[in-house]
Amino acid sequence: MIDQFKEAVAAKPDGIESWVIPVGTLSQPSLMMRKARASSLPAANNPGDAAFQAIALKYQPNGFGYAGANLHDGGFLTGQAMIRAGLKSGDEAVVYDIWHNAGRSVSSQGIVDALTAAGLKVDKLDATDAVDKDSSLAIPILTAYIAAHPDLKAIGTQHGNITAVLPKVLQAAGKKPGDIIVGGIDLSPATKDGITQGWISASFDQVLYLQGFLPVRADLLYQDVQDPRPDH
Repeated sequence: MIDQFKEAVAAKPDGIESWVIPVGTLSQPSLMMRKARASSLPAANNPGDAAFQAIALKYQPNGFGYAGANLHDGGFLTGQAMIRAGLKSGDEAVVYDIWHNAGRSVSSQGIVDALTAAGLKVDKLDATDAVDKDSSLAIPILTAYIAAHPDLKAIGTQHGNITAVLPKVLQAAGKKPGDIIVGGIDLSPATKDGITQGWISASFDQVLYLQGFLPVRADLLYQDVQDPRPDH
């Protein structure tokens, strides 16, 4: 993604709208190049780490913005919805996500915090890079985890593709809808089916269409301010 971003900058476009930039990895010289062109670089889906946000704030007057949710708050809301679905203090839960990547686990930490605050016993299970690329690999991993934890009452994640395969995980483990409370993210067709069939109790959606639409509108508005000619 970093190489692709550099290629995009080299093409000298009037604007770049990024989708999940590798947070914290954009260099200040790259952003200064964007500033020199008086162009905008809105970001979507992930607000980035503290270092990234500091750079973004500096260039905000030049059109740098963010469209999306506060990730920790989104995860916390997911956890609260899982609790309302029937969890109670003392229940066992696992949150399965990319814990080895801090930028990818902010939302999942929100689930952990919500469940922990409600008195649940929460375990963190790290999803490998291989699972990140192919979520079907999560099925045998989680099936084995469930077998090893017969008192498990909840599975949480903020990985959209993992969310989509969780109904298959529960089926493979011999569970029925509602036996294990599931909270995830996004609304893929498989996730929607999982919700309607009772496999998934909650899924946090960032309204992805607006995350694409709003940064482009912001870019256009910024360009109009910079060049208010009627034909611009």
